[in-house]
Amino acid sequence: MTNNFVIENGVLISCEGTEITRIPEGVHTIKKDSISSNPYNAFNIKELYLPSTIDYNNVEYGSLECCHKLSKITMPSKLLKYDSKFSTKAHYKYSGTVNTSAIFFLFFGRGLPSDLKEIVVYGDEKDLDLSILDWEFLQRFQRSFTLRIENEVTYIKLGDDKFKRDSYSKEIMLPHICINNFAENVAIDASEKWDRGTFIYRAPKANLLETTDNSVELTLSPREMSYNDKRWECPIKINVSAVTYLYPVELECYETEKHQGCKLLLLGNRIDEMPLENLNIESYPTVIVWENYDTVYGKLKAKGWTL
Repeated sequence: MTNNFVIENGVLISCEGTEITRIPEGVHTIKKDSISSNPYNAFNIKELYLPSTIDYNNVEYGSLECCHKLSKITMPSKLLKYDSKFSTKAHYKYSGTVNTSAIFFLFFGRGLPSDLKEIVVYGDEKDLDLSILDWEFLQRFQRSFTLRIENEVTYIKLGDDKFKRDSYSKEIMLPHICINNFAENVAIDASEKWDRGTFIYRAPKANLLETTDNSVELTLSPREMSYNDKRWECPIKINVSAVTYLYPVELECYETEKHQGCKLLLLGNRIDEMPLENLNIESYPTVIVWENYDTVYGKLKAKGWTL
């Protein structure tokens, strides 16, 4: 089913919402009643795309608040910018429940859709200030929340945020931030509350270099690189005699959630001291690399290593 739009001089007048709704390029203003005039249409929308031509100086308050079933929204990254006008409206409408001044929230008036679990942003901005987002508020309905940044950003600022806690374990539930760049090219300005597992980077290029000594060069998994830890660089050099065992692991990256990498246990010849059933315990010295099991095993075997 296709969307039927009525657009006048760049203003969206009405929209027949479908499960995936893409508002056309050229639209700069979404009238508040363009979607809400037919609540049934609004309830159909689960994924919504906002065009790059949206004018953030002319956002109509509450123009998307009727999209109650929305689970994913794609929008220009300029809508994450600060807007001092929103502070007053947010305090009045939300009764102080949200701490943010991001333009994006203006669209949703009195509250975000309870099904919203993914925001995708795109644009030319290289620096993004996400410190104005209220993550606890964004996560309040979802166990897992994802912000996917299609911009090739080089700098991200994050605040000293509060996060949702699991209702049973009480553990902090960090969002996932997917970044369209290599880990080593992005500077993250954040407090220690932000764990390295939050950030999912572009897949590194696998290392094909050969070494002349008793070592192999491999590519460190981006998830192993902390934003404030510069000890590791890609590639890394590992002494073959230090490798005790290896096994495949699934890794996430910007491009895919299921890339097969490899984990290496680095105990050298101390393997006889360790119970085999405990080899996967995280407290043992391990390293996760981007190359898959077969590639790593092949490199080690060429240097005389055996299981």
